[in-house]
Amino acid sequence: MVGTTATRQKALKEQYLFSCTCIHCIKLGQNDDIQESAIPEGYRCKDKRCTGFLLRDSGNKGFTCQLCGLVRDKEEIKNTVHEIQSLSEKASFSLPCGRIL
Repeated sequence: MVGTTATRQKALKEQYLFSCTCIHCIKLGQNDDIQESAIPEGYRCKDKRCTGFLLRDSGNKGFTCQLCGLVRDKEEIKNTVHEIQSLSEKASFSLPCGRIL
């Protein structure tokens, strides 16, 4: 099951009426869990020298790098996601046809 610890816990509870108590799930909300959760659901930091991932800020107005603290606006992220989705759709269409983008 891919996703953050919270996502996996929710799915287990909803689908199987099961609350996991493994070592990984017990860390929910702790610093290790927050850093690990940033990877599957986060975006890389814009600073090329930083290896951090962006997490939603508490006010849901933007994203903050968990390592360097760089803040990115929510609209900037939405535009990036839209561009990635558009390129992905073009690639999916072009590859079966043998076309080059």
